Amino acid sequence: MRILEFIPVFIDGGAERFVVDIASEFSNEGHKVHISSLFAQDAEGMKYFSEWDGRIERSFLDKQLGMDLRILWRLARLIRDFQPDIIHTHLRVVNYIALVQLFSWKKVPVVHTVHNHAPAEVIGSKEKTIREWLLKFKRIHPVTISQVSDESFSAFYPGMKAKRIDNGRSFPKKTDSFDEVADWFEQMRGAFGSDVKVWVNIGRLTPQKNQVVLVQAFTEFLRSGHNGLLVILGTERPPWSDPIMEGIKPYLGDRILWLGGKSNATDYVHLAHFFILSSLYEGMPISLIEAMATGCLPVCTNVGGIPEMIDPHGVMISGTEVDGVLEGMKAASALSEEEKKERTEELRVRYEERYSLRRSAEAYLDYFNTLL
Repeated sequence: MRILEFIPVFIDGGAERFVVDIASEFSNEGHKVHISSLFAQDAEGMKYFSEWDGRIERSFLDKQLGMDLRILWRLARLIRDFQPDIIHTHLRVVNYIALVQLFSWKKVPVVHTVHNHAPAEVIGSKEKTIREWLLKFKRIHPVTISQVSDESFSAFYPGMKAKRIDNGRSFPKKTDSFDEVADWFEQMRGAFGSDVKVWVNIGRLTPQKNQVVLVQAFTEFLRSGHNGLLVILGTERPPWSDPIMEGIKPYLGDRILWLGGKSNATDYVHLAHFFILSSLYEGMPISLIEAMATGCLPVCTNVGGIPEMIDPHGVMISGTEVDGVLEGMKAASALSEEEKKERTEELRVRYEERYSLRRSAEAYLDYFNTLL
């Protein structure tokens, strides 16, 4: 099977991580895969290239910001040259594929993964109307990634149904920088005591991730006598991230660290005591799947697909305000080591059964075959 994976741009994010993973798994199964994006990769996206299977082709369509009609011609040429059996789209690039398909004599099946709440992918009523038309006439075949994602899709597009396939992630391997990160953790124990607990948050600086509330809650957590260290791993994307950075900057210091985007973020997850998400909404976070796989106890807001992923073994945060996040941290800290071990072992089993990359890839390939 020839599969074209299409995404807006390679940046440090969950959807991008998933595209690289799933494409590699397809390639390992003997399928011909091409990954393309509207924009060339930025510095954060470069980290993905070293992980790509050499058999996977890649291209960048060099879109200009704003309206750039040349992109339709470039995309049509890519489809003509690669001759895909399936086009697999992510985020808002499905709009470009749909336009090209309108004028193409060969209609290639387009499978579109909805990585978040359905309304979050659409800007304005006109775009929603276009999506509804595409869905009605089966020009795109939607896939949702969690129960909540599926429910949001059905509510946003009444009468439409999507295929449900959970996200998957390969087991996060330790990188060549693992020993360096482990040494840093030792330094933190030397500085703050052997009982210091390290909390890791992974996510771009965006309103969705709610990091301003997170640092405010962690500050109160420290004031209440807990010995902790919060590490935030996430990239800036000005100007959208500017208000978030301004909000967290006053709280940064020895105990609350923002380290930017890290190509070896999973090393921190392997070593940390707690993985924390304070998000306002989520689909099925890849970083959370990594925490489940590595045995880092998740402490997360009760939003999106998170509850079905970790409840009752993870720690659920009630609400998305400071008080709720603070109480979630305290509840997690109150667990005995035996309780934490039991919970993380249960989550590892759940990862293997539901969220491994192999299981997700097999489900996608089965679905692709039904469309050919």
